[in-house]
Amino acid sequence: MVRAGRGAVPGDPPRAGRRGRRAGGGLVELAIPELRRSRQEATIRGWLDAIPDEVVRVRPVLAVGFIGALMAGGEFDGVEDRLEDVERRLEATGDHAGAWTLPEGMVAVDGGELLRLPVAMETYRAALALVPGDAPATIDHAQRAIHRAADEDDLTRAGASALMGLALWGGGDLEAAHRAYCLAAEGLRRTGYIADVLGCSITLADLRITQGRLREGLRTYEQALRLASDQDGTVLRGTADMHVGMSQIACERDFSPNVRPIPALRARVLAAQGRVGEALAWAREQGLSAADDLSYLREFEHVTLARALLAQHRAQRSESALHDPARLLRRLLRAAEARERTGSVIEILVLRALTDHARGDVPGALAALERALTLAEPEGYVRVFAAEAPPMASLLRRVARQRADLGLRPPAAERPRPRRRDHPGRPGHTRQAAPRRAPERARAGRAPAARLRPRRSRHRP
Repeated sequence: MVRAGRGAVPGDPPRAGRRGRRAGGGLVELAIPELRRSRQEATIRGWLDAIPDEVVRVRPVLAVGFIGALMAGGEFDGVEDRLEDVERRLEATGDHAGAWTLPEGMVAVDGGELLRLPVAMETYRAALALVPGDAPATIDHAQRAIHRAADEDDLTRAGASALMGLALWGGGDLEAAHRAYCLAAEGLRRTGYIADVLGCSITLADLRITQGRLREGLRTYEQALRLASDQDGTVLRGTADMHVGMSQIACERDFSPNVRPIPALRARVLAAQGRVGEALAWAREQGLSAADDLSYLREFEHVTLARALLAQHRAQRSESALHDPARLLRRLLRAAEARERTGSVIEILVLRALTDHARGDVPGALAALERALTLAEPEGYVRVFAAEAPPMASLLRRVARQRADLGLRPPAAERPRPRRRDHPGRPGHTRQAAPRRAPERARAGRAPAARLRPRRSRHRP
């Protein structure tokens, strides 16, 4: 028996010559599971061209192993035909719910992989359905694979769960997608695919960030880093991504920009600079309008469109220019709330506050801003408020006055900084008190929200 993956050279299967290549097919079959584990699909793919088709066709485990290598490399043409060919050859003797008996002339040297063929092929069909965006078919095939997998087959359940999570994520059901990816990460951890656990952690953190749960996203990265550090000092693929993800969360909780699709991000910059025509030209190129059907995949672009339309109002001072962004923001808010995308809800509420303020609806603007602050403070959001100055500064001052009238603490933006006393190393020298920060530079995202304390409280914020 060959120890899988030892001495493998891409494009050079064991033993040469026609008879040697037939024997080599069995050795490759045994090598494939470990090569998959170490992410050497390119090696498997290289062998596909070197082993005769007639050898592959009589070895179903080898044939399905090559299918996995092709799909891992983004080669989907012909995969459906390969799957159907394997199914035709085994259909008469195979039970998709149990063991398979090979017909005469067919060979399998890895009995364990032979037992996994039905669920492996369901998993690959789920992946094929995901390519064109057929979410229902992806979920259906993935669920079949999960239900048919043996109790100890964590790898199959992990792969199928990840595919199902991607389909749910694309449909905007972030909580269900997170549950599916949690199952995938746990299955991969049990089977020793630690590098792939790190890959799943990126998705799990991204889902939590989109839901506005920055602390949970940060914990996901930290847990993945601890797992990676336990691997005998080896720096695993994906470890650096954990640090990048943690830095992005740190940026969001400060003033640095978040990473978003570049064309939409550029349109936001154009709108903020008053180059409304160019921002709206981007929207036309993307086929965006305020009356579009909404989907999670285009939510950032539609929010960007709302920003461009608000900029158009500021440029034209036309009341009618506010109708489209107001209607679009109402629809976006309902969609984000329905799927608990709290991060999106905060940004949309900020834009609604600005829209209502521009329409002269000050009570509506303050209500939207209060709610945005309530959601944002526990997670430490800052940029989403600070980026809207100076219009946001005016609203924050109104919130401060409103809370003062109720005997509540004002937003953090309105609190005076403590007076500094003696300068270190210079006896008798007293610094002048630091000037009070202007609202537009203040920490708007840290404004008090759900739990407001009376002004007489002795506790510091």
